[in-house]
Parts: sequence; C-alpha cells; structure tokens
Amino acid sequence: MFRSTISIRNNYSELERLLREVTELMRASGMNPDSVRTVNLGMEEVITNILKYGYDDDREHQVEVVLAAKPGELLIEVRDDGREFNPLAHPKPDTAKPIDQRQPGGLGIEFLRNLFDRVSYQREEGRNCLLLHKRLD
Repeated sequence: MFRSTISIRNNYSELERLLREVTELMRASGMNPDSVRTVNLGMEEVITNILKYGYDDDREHQVEVVLAAKPGELLIEVRDDGREFNPLAHPKPDTAKPIDQRQPGGLGIEFLRNLFDRVSYQREEGRNCLLLHKRLD
C-alpha cells in the first residue's frame, strides 16, 4: 500500500506536523478512522517521550518515523539518536496498587502495548529503534 519516511527535529513544534502527515498518509491509503486515531495516539506518546527524556543537550537532532503499510498490517518504526533506552526492559506497572503506592513511570509503554498488536525495541548503530505493529481491518 505505502511506505513513507518522515523526519522531524527534536522540537515539540514538529509534533503537530508529524501527526498531520501520518494522518494524511493513512487516510489517503483508505485506513479506517479508528486506526488513524490509534496510530496518532501512539505517535504522540512515543515522540513526546523521546523529546522529553531522550536528549541531554541543546543540539538539534532528527527523529525518523517510517510507516509501512501492506494489506492487513501497519508497521511503524521510530528511530532516534537519543540516550539508549529500552522501554520494554522496565517492569510493567502494577495498576492494581493505589496510585500513591506505585512506582513512577511505565504507563506510556503499557499504553502502547494496548494500542498496538506488537511492540519491540532494538538498539542499532547508536540509535533507539522502536517498532510498532498494528493489524488493520
């Protein structure tokens, strides 16, 4: 169906452009509105975390998002050169505990696991690479 790469700078002002481009690509390929919403929610979570926690300098960096759709499946790959961070290596949050007794963090990756059918991570050539798979109707 399509394959596209979108690069953004590590600046919050770029997030809106990314989401707009992702939405346009998905709609143009005929994906249903629920899938478009799911992907946008996931992209907002991932990119916000990269921008907030990934960089410890004031230099400009590039975050690359690759979308590849084929019948029945969407693969999203998010690559950044921020500090190494494998979100899947952290324990799942215990949401049964009262909020004041929980360890901070971990809800974002749990959110992604609920939005997507499969989430994986690898570190390649000094870059974080988060892979999100979504089955499509």
